[in-house]
Amino acid sequence: MDDTRIVSGFGKAVSAQEYVLVDEHGRTLAALSATQGKPALTFYNGKGEIRAWFTLTAEERPDIRFFDEAGNEVWRYNADGGVDQKIAGRKRPKVAKRNGGNSNAG
Repeated sequence: MDDTRIVSGFGKAVSAQEYVLVDEHGRTLAALSATQGKPALTFYNGKGEIRAWFTLTAEERPDIRFFDEAGNEVWRYNADGGVDQKIAGRKRPKVAKRNGGNSNAG
């Protein structure tokens, strides 16, 4: 199935529910996906764990989160409530790890 089409004024467009950026070893670096009808851009570390997440809330407002190496949420901006200063210790959203958690995937 060819999902490539010409978009007026922009050339070719490719359609998918998810685009995954990988390095030369096949490790996932980032993913652009559609989840529950909302776009999400997710950045991963070499172990396949989320380090940054950009998405929209159910009300279609920005939701931006950053995570430390231990998986704790260290910063969040949500247009519904602004910058959340009370996030110490929150864990990453429950999603499957990329690369099976193996930093040597490939």
